[in-house]
Amino acid sequence: MQKWIFSGEQLREISENNLYHSPKVNEYLGSERKLLLLSSKGMGKTHLLRKKRAELSNSAKGRSAVFIPRSSGSDVDRQSTLPMNKGPKFWGQIKQVDWAILWEISIALSVLINIDQSVENERSDYVLRLVDIADNEDIPNEVSELIFQRLEGENPKLANPTFILNCLLSLESTPRQRLMSVVQNLVLQLYSNYVSSAVYVFIDSFDQTLSDTLIGEIDLWVNGQTGLAIAAYNIFVNCNHIRVFTSIRQEAWNHFEHENKQVIESFSTRLEYSKQELKGLINHLAHHYEGVANLDGFLGTAKKGVVRNFGVCEATGEYLEEQAFEYLFRHSLGTPRSLLNLMSSVSSECDRSLAPDKYEKLLRKEVNLKSGTIAETKIESEMAHFLRFLDSKERRARFFSLIHGNILSLNELKRISDTLEFDGSAAHPFCELYNLGLLGVLKRDTDGDIIQHFKSPLEFDWRLEGCLPRSKYFLLHPSFEAFLSNTYRLDVEPSVIVSDGADWPASWDAEISRRTVKLFVSYSRKDRELRDAVISSVSLVLGKEGIRHEYWIDDHEIEGGDSINGEISRGIEWSDFMISLITENYLSSPWCMSEFEAMHVEQLNGEQKTLLPFLFDGVERERLGALMNGKSTPEIEDYEPSSLIKIGHAIRKHSMKWRKGN
Repeated sequence: MQKWIFSGEQLREISENNLYHSPKVNEYLGSERKLLLLSSKGMGKTHLLRKKRAELSNSAKGRSAVFIPRSSGSDVDRQSTLPMNKGPKFWGQIKQVDWAILWEISIALSVLINIDQSVENERSDYVLRLVDIADNEDIPNEVSELIFQRLEGENPKLANPTFILNCLLSLESTPRQRLMSVVQNLVLQLYSNYVSSAVYVFIDSFDQTLSDTLIGEIDLWVNGQTGLAIAAYNIFVNCNHIRVFTSIRQEAWNHFEHENKQVIESFSTRLEYSKQELKGLINHLAHHYEGVANLDGFLGTAKKGVVRNFGVCEATGEYLEEQAFEYLFRHSLGTPRSLLNLMSSVSSECDRSLAPDKYEKLLRKEVNLKSGTIAETKIESEMAHFLRFLDSKERRARFFSLIHGNILSLNELKRISDTLEFDGSAAHPFCELYNLGLLGVLKRDTDGDIIQHFKSPLEFDWRLEGCLPRSKYFLLHPSFEAFLSNTYRLDVEPSVIVSDGADWPASWDAEISRRTVKLFVSYSRKDRELRDAVISSVSLVLGKEGIRHEYWIDDHEIEGGDSINGEISRGIEWSDFMISLITENYLSSPWCMSEFEAMHVEQLNGEQKTLLPFLFDGVERERLGALMNGKSTPEIEDYEPSSLIKIGHAIRKHSMKWRKGN
């Protein structure tokens, strides 16, 4: 048994055994004109660049082809760095066009230094022009030394594009601009006139270099990569002997604006995998790493590839059977890396000699644990530079603590948002989760059926505000659910299987509603701050107990043009409990007293509803007269959290009884 590899950097060798040939993979590998590999994180860009180099190297045997970098120790250039001592003002001066020119100069100089062009004739035009470049007062000394080493017959080891780019970026604005205006034309003339045999340049992971250096600077992150794409295209157009193969993050490409974008895109492959292709990939690699026919053979699943224990319903003890791949897929992020990460963990941590039920229990535990770390990495590392609200550890912790279930209603989203009180400088956290593919929605497919939908990595949207569609429920991705469950207590719907593209039967709506404690909040609008503090207290207590709950609050439910009486009546009919915040303002409000009386009547009529009044500001129960008969009425001394928490505990006590009876 071999160890599963889930990162292209870890592969010691590139072979057909560890490569799955999807249509997009074949498209990229089958054409020397596909210069750009467009994809999001974890799609296998590095693996394919290495494979492309290996195939080109094999086909070039016997021909005078040059590969850059030349080093046998690294077949793609992963040593790229950027000057770390430059501030935002410096980087802000470098526009997309500047990145393109600097990349073209850096790549061209690397090619001119590395090609096997004869330099014996000291008077040759080629030599004189190289000397002109090396002698340019604005050329950094490190680059001049590389050129002179080449002219002296040496093969400089550091003559890679990203090393030269780093040197050029170290220049201040004025000498850099002078250099760009002079040297670009010189190198263009040289490589277009003197490069007459194949040169293959490989540049990988520049997106990560930008992420590490320019934290949070999205425009610069985009311009650095799209400038590289422009340079690769321009160089090929001016000299089709030179092919620059590089990877560009899909998120950067989505934000790319250029007059030649469509033409440049014709030289690219957008790397993506369908669900079926990912299944083929896993089956192929299960055979490679485990020596079995497919995934089912590896997991030792039950009849016809169905795993009996996957998704067991804790409430009823009944099995919600799933195919093994379906279980793994829905806990992944829909990328090869996340799936292979899960497989690696299962292979190393789960003993297949165990009895089937014990093995399956261990497998579920391991998949949940690992999927949680995958979601955490996506939020805190891979996509951190895109985030505006979730970029703060403190805000993340506060936000995550308010999420108490894996299925959220629109009201719950509103409640959590109101509780956060984030300022306008930060993006909406739920929009960010949706954009990352960690929060799903319900939508209708082309047949009119309701299905679950999570954004794929290729659907990333740069609109950080207003990108969240309306939905009856919002769903936590299983990996995100697993991540939160490691720290916070979640009320997980036992009868619902959350999975991108899966159906949402109507019976699930009824089951969720049945298990949700429905709380009608009756209060005076003059006491909004008290209302918000009480809701926060109640949610804190119920959330810790994993009790699913939802609120009816007038300013969330009643919109302009609605019948106020009608909506309030529907709210009372919908609810299980009414929380009445009895203050002087409450007693003087006809609307509040009408709500109180209506719930009182519901109870008298034998409806399964509970009226829970709480007295504030020294209000005496006698002022409510017969309406208070038989009702326990806690008096709350003040509005401090230590006092309001009593309300939370009172609601918890009644909710626990309600759940047992329901």
